[in-house]
Amino acid sequence: TCALPISRYFQSLGHALTETELNKIKESVCMISPSGESADMEQIPSKQYTLANGTTVTVPGKARCDAAEILFKPALEGRPIGGLAQSIHDCVSRCPIDTRKDLLDNICLTGGCALLPGLQERLQSELQRLSVTPVHVNIADAANPGMTRNCAYMGAHLMTEIAVDNNSALDGFV
Repeated sequence: TCALPISRYFQSLGHALTETELNKIKESVCMISPSGESADMEQIPSKQYTLANGTTVTVPGKARCDAAEILFKPALEGRPIGGLAQSIHDCVSRCPIDTRKDLLDNICLTGGCALLPGLQERLQSELQRLSVTPVHVNIADAANPGMTRNCAYMGAHLMTEIAVDNNSALDGFV
């Protein structure tokens, strides 16, 4: 998860944090580097965070970005898979050609990481870079934290209600 690098950073300072606190730190301090390059990350300003015990720590710009870089470069954590942009590109590329434009024009991010500043811009940039031909990429606004965190649940709830109303509607999915 994104919290692994930030967890290591705080451990190096002598702080053992709970998963809940690490997620709070990730969501309030971390961000996506525009390019993913170390030199750019060094230019990101530091940010202070007050731990539950009252201790205030300064998180350098590079540490703020390193935490989320795993989304684009899982190999940094020893995971031999493509990152978020590569995975979306691969999925869209396997779809019929006439649907790809609509798929890239309707990307919706959910979950806590979707709220990280810079995610939409970096994902859009990387998807455009991966495309053989110029494409328009639209990523739904993740500015509403409550909505972003609950989208997956709301979708599952809606599908369940459809299944209840029409028993055969989801036979192939459930």
